[in-house]
Amino acid sequence: MAWYQEWFDRDEYELVYQHRDEREAEQVVDLIERLVRPAPGSEILDVGCGRGRHARVLARRGYRVTGIDVAERALQIARERAEAEGLHHVRFLRHDMREPLCRECFDGVVNLFTASDFSRTTPTTCGRFRRWRQRCVRAAGSCRIF
Repeated sequence: MAWYQEWFDRDEYELVYQHRDEREAEQVVDLIERLVRPAPGSEILDVGCGRGRHARVLARRGYRVTGIDVAERALQIARERAEAEGLHHVRFLRHDMREPLCRECFDGVVNLFTASDFSRTTPTTCGRFRRWRQRCVRAAGSCRIF
């Protein structure tokens, strides 16, 4: 099993990234909205969503969000937190980011922080996200790596 399939399910992950809180997630989504200006109700894919901080903020703001990750425990935490908030326009799926999820089914894709560095099997991060853009994002959509 690859290291990244285990690391994000470990308790130590929470300690290392404890500075990444809800306030910080709100600030990141503020930045995305300023730079990208997604239309209200856009369908957004959060690649490498982890515990769903950004996906939940996006859902609170009215976007329909799908978060994908390989870490099942992290996804379960994301689902529980979204349910506790009563968020209905967010879902979390176990899916390998190296493979596009669907064809032309999202208005935008975000990949935040270090989630793009985990796999060395694709030539470059930019190449991977060009493929995501070509396959998953509708013609007028946007694909951003932050």
